[in-house]
Amino acid sequence: MYECPNCGAALRFDIPTQKLKCDYCNGEYDPGTYKTGKEAEEGDNFGATVFTCTQCGAELISTDNSATGFCTYCGASTVLASRMSTEKKPEKIIPFTISRDDCKKAFRKATRTALYSPREYRDPAFLDKFRGIYIPYWFYDASFNNDVTMAASKEYRRGDYLYTENYTTTTKIDGTYDGISYDASSSFDDTIADVIAPYHIAKMIPFNPSYLCGFYADTADVSKETYAEMAADAATEEAMDRVRAAIAKKGLTAEVPSSMAKQRMMLGTNCEEGKAAMFPVWFLTWRNKDRLAYAVINGETGKVSMDLPVDLKRYGVGTAIIAAVLFLLFNGTITMTATVTLFWSSLLAVVAGILYATEITSINNRENHIDDIGFNAKIRKKKADNAAARVARKAEKKRAGNKNAGYATWVIILWVAIALIVLPILLIFVSEFVKDMPGIMATIVLIIGGITFASTVRQENPSKDKSRIYEPTCAFAGEIIAALMCWIKPVNDWVYYIGCILCLLGVAVTCIGIIKKYNVLATRPIPTFYDRKGGNDSAKD
Repeated sequence: MYECPNCGAALRFDIPTQKLKCDYCNGEYDPGTYKTGKEAEEGDNFGATVFTCTQCGAELISTDNSATGFCTYCGASTVLASRMSTEKKPEKIIPFTISRDDCKKAFRKATRTALYSPREYRDPAFLDKFRGIYIPYWFYDASFNNDVTMAASKEYRRGDYLYTENYTTTTKIDGTYDGISYDASSSFDDTIADVIAPYHIAKMIPFNPSYLCGFYADTADVSKETYAEMAADAATEEAMDRVRAAIAKKGLTAEVPSSMAKQRMMLGTNCEEGKAAMFPVWFLTWRNKDRLAYAVINGETGKVSMDLPVDLKRYGVGTAIIAAVLFLLFNGTITMTATVTLFWSSLLAVVAGILYATEITSINNRENHIDDIGFNAKIRKKKADNAAARVARKAEKKRAGNKNAGYATWVIILWVAIALIVLPILLIFVSEFVKDMPGIMATIVLIIGGITFASTVRQENPSKDKSRIYEPTCAFAGEIIAALMCWIKPVNDWVYYIGCILCLLGVAVTCIGIIKKYNVLATRPIPTFYDRKGGNDSAKD
């Protein structure tokens, strides 16, 4: 604990003033120069208290010696076990600039339109549980100094002829790309780190343990070698974009090698080994039985990453109201025969089945940490087998393929616009086909639904829990009923409508399953970190 030189009370880092502050005598001190006698003796190390959660095994360090009231990672209300330790100092730190009150405002803004979120999300007492944690990071600096010789071309048209001129260009590149950062904690999910990134590297300052006063820090257990190649590739890609832009200013199109290794050689990329740093993060944990939801806020920029589970009761009431409004709206405007109504009911069942299968795929990716390179690096180090290495390579390729994920919103908007135009036309067109050959159309739908159902069963693995398979089975059963009736062609319309009701009941059960699966996707299993070996060993690499 850092004591006030005037009165001996505990100091805390005050975010608005960026000073160490004493709440008793109002003394203020510069955290960058404040040192204790013990710290001066330790040199590159500093004394800290390591808090260990007795339920999940997570470890947090602090310069304070008072135990937290709950664990940030698993949400358990427990007094954490503590022990004194000597920790290796990181080189840099970015202090907190976003306060707890700022976090509350950002959280309320993000959940303002989340009508179906749990009631705790609107409880002021719940928002008081935001906890400030410094997450360990590795940051890398890269430099370039080379004459880049590259082929380029220029195309232009004259009359009916297309001309191509080939050139050999030489571009001088001399510069640095500093502060490429990746989190060094396997307990801090890489997908969360990507969302709240970036941190402004210019805000990094030399580390002093006094910045931890009033906060906690996670321990590092991912080696710096894990991200070294990714850092070199990121720097190379940025530099190559600059070279390509310089050549484009001359009206030429550069012929860039497809291999990243060749690009690095061409640019003379030199990536230094990783250096340790601590970056600020605000954590809020919502726990429901054996599932967790995190709200994570960048402590320097205020960028938010949030899990938003759905309250089933609120969702049920809201859905019932919307369904009643839509029924009254369309009842007097759209007329369908009994056969067409049954067909569209089966089509809804297929859509529900596809959505369910999509959720299962996303859940499996999340639960198996497919996108979490840091976690998989830890698994590779622990197991040292080829299977873990393949998982990590798959994760790296997937992350590399998601560079344009920022365009997802525009893609969704485009598809919604197309749907508003195409769906009414499709509704009329398909309905006419169904009138003429209902059996064939229903069979096509059934085949699609069968393929989707088989995929879902394979991913759900019912041998482990047979109760989980009934939700997608209900929608598939509705598709079978619809196909049978379309082939049998009952004389009475009421038979068709009974089929519609049974099919839609199956859709309803599957949709409830979709919401349940969404809640699994929007939350996380309680973590276990008992096999972690953190901090000191990794930070000394």
